[in-house]
Amino acid sequence: MRFAANIGLAALVTLVALVALRVLMVVAGGVFGLLFGLLWFGLKIVVVVGVFWFVLKIVAPDAARKLKGTFR
Repeated sequence: MRFAANIGLAALVTLVALVALRVLMVVAGGVFGLLFGLLWFGLKIVVVVGVFWFVLKIVAPDAARKLKGTFR
């Protein structure tokens, strides 16, 4: 009888651990998804600003120099 109780307890502990692991993975997946989404958004902003800066340097070099001095 004691052996059956130990087996049942081990099964219960394993089930609780699997449920906790599943919840942890769902939360971690959400956090990683949010971080990668923010990283992707930041990369888009960097590309747009880089293209803007490149065009500005070609079209109006004086304005680009003035703008560069403003941010330094």
